[in-house]
Amino acid sequence: MSEQTIFGKLFKAKRNWSVMPIQSGNCVHGAEKTVQKALQARLLELPVGEWIKEGARREKHWLSEDGLRLLASNFKDEQKHDEQLDYCYRNLTLCDRETKEEIEKESQEIIQKWFKMGEKYHPILVTWIAEQSVFFPVLTIYRRLGGVQLASVAAEISRDEAIHARTNGTMSKMLGQQITPELDDLRQETMEWLTSDLDGSIDGIYGQQKSYLDQSYKLLHEGKYIEFKDTSAAIMVGFFETHRSHIPRYGTV
Repeated sequence: MSEQTIFGKLFKAKRNWSVMPIQSGNCVHGAEKTVQKALQARLLELPVGEWIKEGARREKHWLSEDGLRLLASNFKDEQKHDEQLDYCYRNLTLCDRETKEEIEKESQEIIQKWFKMGEKYHPILVTWIAEQSVFFPVLTIYRRLGGVQLASVAAEISRDEAIHARTNGTMSKMLGQQITPELDDLRQETMEWLTSDLDGSIDGIYGQQKSYLDQSYKLLHEGKYIEFKDTSAAIMVGFFETHRSHIPRYGTV
């Protein structure tokens, strides 16, 4: 199957969904700061959308009609993700105001570093790395630690992100783009910050910082993380409605 044919198949595998109302709810006890940080990571959704749009502009001379249509659709998905996650952020009270403000302040430095990477490297490469190694672990946090409402949100967004990651990973491969040490270091820094409050007080692998750090690394460099073997069923339940040949394993290229 050619890469251009993949774009058409990925577009056909997409499923529409609507932003859902979120009411105040509870996350797993002890995970409040971690889930709050994961919600703060929503601020990457809009630059990712802009990177997708910029990537389409740069590469429109060789992309097929299916490729351009897929990228345009993925850009719209990112806008919807931002709207949904902003809704969650406004309506879920997980931490006190002081803690929330502290997290917001801490996140700005990391977000600005991602902006700089989007200017320095090809935007499609930076988008793929953010999706593959940050967004998927964040979605796992939503699903396993965030409570019922965030689990539902994760299921919807995960369908989109798997297709996005496959799209951008395929394009990065076609363009000869490579993961750089600088981008890998930022991935690591981002994940360490996101999970720094998991101190082992939550039972099981989903309460351990190391699990998410390993997940991030292996998804980026190996394309899978078998230690979370139930994740594909847990956060990507909608994939059972799509033919398996169209679904990447966390966006494996």
